[in-house]
Amino acid sequence: MVQYFYSVFHGRRDVYTRRGKKGGYYPQCANGWSRECPWHNGNSRFCLTSQCPVRRWKPLNGNILRAHLLGMSESGEDAIRLYPLFFERDLLQSQKSIVIESPQLDQNKVDRFVRILSNKVEDGIRIKVIVLDPSVSDYDNEEHILFMILEMRNAGISVITTKEYGSHFAVIDNHLVWYGGMNLLGKDIGARMGRRD
Repeated sequence: MVQYFYSVFHGRRDVYTRRGKKGGYYPQCANGWSRECPWHNGNSRFCLTSQCPVRRWKPLNGNILRAHLLGMSESGEDAIRLYPLFFERDLLQSQKSIVIESPQLDQNKVDRFVRILSNKVEDGIRIKVIVLDPSVSDYDNEEHILFMILEMRNAGISVITTKEYGSHFAVIDNHLVWYGGMNLLGKDIGARMGRRD
């Protein structure tokens, strides 16, 4: 059963997210809730970001996947989600341009996005990201969102803010489109998305 799942659903195996008790999905850190975790020392700003000095992702394994497939937890905490690989592959294969509209931002996704696309920017690929303006959104920390926008701009990525909540899509090289219920650079890691060439 587990091997069949691996063969059908492609995602990163070095990290996964798990459903919390109150809903929402969170990347699983091996040092989460430990004494070393910045969260326990009152510094939640670094929690689960690339700046965290003790962050170490838990890799996906057969036991975690089996628990997900069997769904034995009454609270649903055994439900997991994977980060898709095909979207990243398409980004890395871009030749001309990338346009992404992702109304919200998540530090982990922005860090990874900047890291995997830094060579594309150097190669002259035009990258534009459209996000919801932090001043009109329901972000918990407007300053943190501005920091992520600055991080992308410093990497050579054009960031446009809008005051209207937009769609979730990516257009690669003006012909390949990813769209749907996935906030490509935000916290939602939902599986309802499509790809059209």
